[in-house]
Amino acid sequence: MPASQTKILIVEDEAIVACDLERRLLKAGYTVPSIAASGEQALRSIEQTSPDLVLMDIHLQGPSDGIAVASEVRNRFHLPVVFLTAYADKGHAGASQSNRTLQLSGEADQSYQPVQHD
Repeated sequence: MPASQTKILIVEDEAIVACDLERRLLKAGYTVPSIAASGEQALRSIEQTSPDLVLMDIHLQGPSDGIAVASEVRNRFHLPVVFLTAYADKGHAGASQSNRTLQLSGEADQSYQPVQHD
């Protein structure tokens, strides 16, 4: 599928990060049908826009974290989910918790790559 036809939903509660991701994806030729800041918004957006891929932050607004929401996305909608987190530094306490949670949930293989700003 050409990038121009691929719809990517961004689930990120930090507006600056979400807008930067959206700008990068649009520049690369992808479609961003929506940005959601919470799990509830993400699920509604998926129902309304039928994205091809979900970029999911681990820490979200509201009662659900990204890992729980991703599990629901995969079970209900059978969509691939790529996790985003600010805790890529494995020495950081948040990274340790996120890695342990991801491994226990079986939700993702992990790959860390720094984002370089233009």
